[in-house]
Amino acid sequence: MAECDVLIVGEDGQVRQVLHQIFLVSGYKCLLASDGHEGLEVFRRSHPALIVTARASHALTAPHPPHLSGIDLLSQARQEDPDVAVIVVGGSINVGELLIAAERALEAHHRAPPEPAPAPALTHRSDDAGMRWGTPEQFLEAFEYRSRKYPLDPQFSVGIPIIRAWMNLRSRQTVSQADLDGLLRQFAPDAEGTWIYDLWSHVVRWGAELELSVPSRHPWGRA
Repeated sequence: MAECDVLIVGEDGQVRQVLHQIFLVSGYKCLLASDGHEGLEVFRRSHPALIVTARASHALTAPHPPHLSGIDLLSQARQEDPDVAVIVVGGSINVGELLIAAERALEAHHRAPPEPAPAPALTHRSDDAGMRWGTPEQFLEAFEYRSRKYPLDPQFSVGIPIIRAWMNLRSRQTVSQADLDGLLRQFAPDAEGTWIYDLWSHVVRWGAELELSVPSRHPWGRA
């Protein structure tokens, strides 16, 4: 299996699917299990690099006793593979923090997180088209496509109006510092995720190309 495989274990099917979409859209290959016993079987069969289990008010249970809790699963997996990275997710899911935690857990166990997925091929060009693949048109195509494919991941629906706002600014003869500052304020704390981080870095770069002052850090504190 690839080093970026993640095993997602959780009794709550909706939470399990939300986690599945979050990791899938971020480039991970996902394995799913509905309880601790099934999770241990999948782990032994596939040896994923990362295990994510959703904390519940009760233990992750098999259809019949004996029960195997999520913590017991992680403990058993660590005994069998000390290099496996593990994450326990609480009641609420912060997408950005979860993905950062996954990257750090993998790096701590000398595993490589997946590379960001490439955007769809460019069909339109703009004044920004000289900067690798990250043009506004490409971001818009990528975000619109992924918004339809992964409706449970909010970062794409949040990012689309930001991209369109930038394209609207660039349609003007001049873009002021106030214009850029107003656009950057749209990157609120609830606008997070791997693709949002990448969009932020590109907006900063696009602003710098226009010789506007841009912050060195974005709203979540990452450089």
